[in-house]
Formats: sequence, structure tokens, C-alpha cells
Amino acid sequence: SHDIDWKTISSPFPHKMAATLSGLGWIGKCDLLVTPCYGSAVRFASVLTDAPLKTGTPETVSRCGDCHACVDVCPGKACSGRNWTSGGRREDIWDPRKCMEGMAAINKRLGVDTHICGMCIAACPHTKAYVRRANAA
Repeated sequence: SHDIDWKTISSPFPHKMAATLSGLGWIGKCDLLVTPCYGSAVRFASVLTDAPLKTGTPETVSRCGDCHACVDVCPGKACSGRNWTSGGRREDIWDPRKCMEGMAAINKRLGVDTHICGMCIAACPHTKAYVRRANAA
């Protein structure tokens, strides 16, 4: 995307942070937004407005606890295993360069030309619970 700063591998306005401030979820150990209903199988866009809308309670700490499912499957070993807290440094929980290196290695081995790994998304117990509910419906 043209909004990504490739030096820091970051964007000027992360939608997942808007989601945490809106109370929609927290940041997991692989720096993904995790929601109680869908796990990390989500994508968000943000609408900035001064309209008088009902707001949620901001999430300020991780609900991942002792879970390390995403950490254990990360091919790049990009996750420190620490829990996120609002205002903390991303680099204390996740290394984007290691993530990209692990993703590239998997894609090369599979012979695909993409920038997607998704192993952390699939490993999340909240995501697994959502998939089970969706398949049962």
C-alpha cells in the first residue's frame, strides 16, 4: 500500500488501533487485532467523524493471557510472547522484519508469489472458535 512507511513498516493511522480505542478488540502477541467474536480473522477500515455516536470502552490490555498459539506457529519467530498494553512499543511484542522474512521463506518454499502467511490468524483460539461456529451454521 502507498500509505506504508517501509523504513518502519508502519502506517500513519493503524485501523487496528482505532478498533482498540473503540472497544472492538485488543492487540494479540503477533500484533494482530483480536476480537472476541471473530478472533483475528478481521479487516477494518476507519471512519473519522465528529458525529455524536455511541462509543465502546477502549481496550487497553491484551486478553491473550498465557496463550502462545500464534507465537508457537510463527515461521519467522517474530513474536516475543509478551502481552500488548496500550501505549506500549510494537517492537516489544512483535518484529515486522522477522515476520516478513518468515512469510517470504514459506512463500518461496510453496512457490507462490504473495505477501500472506496467516499462520498466526489460523492458530488463534478465538479465530478457531469463530470458524467452528461458522461451519456449524
